Amino acid sequence: MDRDTKIKKVGNGYFVEFYEDNKMIGLIDYSDHSLYYVEDAVENFHSGIMTIETIERFNIDGKNQ
Repeated sequence: MDRDTKIKKVGNGYFVEFYEDNKMIGLIDYSDHSLYYVEDAVENFHSGIMTIETIERFNIDGKNQ
């Protein structure tokens, strides 16, 4: 299982794209959080602490709002 992320800075906020096996599995809006929080979330995903279910729960693609 290959996991990757992309942090996007938009204005004063951050968004993170989460990928598994080169397929995007979710996009989470971290605009209410600091860069340190975002970096911790990325590390949690890479280490397996953050699950796909968590990403799906907070995904902003419109399906889970």
